[in-house]
Amino acid sequence: MPRVLRSASLLGLGVLGIGLLSGCVANSPAATHTALTVDSSATDCAVSANEAPAGSIRFSVTNSGDQVTEFYLLAADGLRIVGEAENIGPGLTRDLVVQLTEGSYFTACKPGMTGDGVGKAEFTATKTDAAATDDVDLVTQIDTSNTNYASYVSDQIDQLVTGTDAFAAAYSAGDDDTARSLYASTRVH
Repeated sequence: MPRVLRSASLLGLGVLGIGLLSGCVANSPAATHTALTVDSSATDCAVSANEAPAGSIRFSVTNSGDQVTEFYLLAADGLRIVGEAENIGPGLTRDLVVQLTEGSYFTACKPGMTGDGVGKAEFTATKTDAAATDDVDLVTQIDTSNTNYASYVSDQIDQLVTGTDAFAAAYSAGDDDTARSLYASTRVH
């Protein structure tokens, strides 16, 4: 197998592996979220509630301070980041939507985007029957996304190999004009 095809195949497999591991889920604008507000100031990180039902939760973070800020949802250990909204300028609002399982978390804001942050507080995702349904639906969405992404990557690799074969044949035959046109169209993949 020519080196170009081997590299393309390995790249495709690497991308496929990343897609399968990342488990992207479909954007669902109609999905229902528990909606909470967060006011990030220079000295506080005020979340409208310290608990919400497990499942999809939307934090609408408004920066009432005078520096760019960040909002963090941290795991129970207070260290691992579960979700974050970054680079929220003064006077702006940014949403963070997370899919949470039942458990304990922490919220915190970081005005100026440096230091330990302010307003670190406990947050709890409570058990609900809907969360179990959401978890099953999420698994289905992830499986569907992985299947669709694998098909996409496979199709892209097939097109790249076919285009590269045609380019190599034209180049080897000395047909530079055809090789140039095939090169331009094959590079897209």
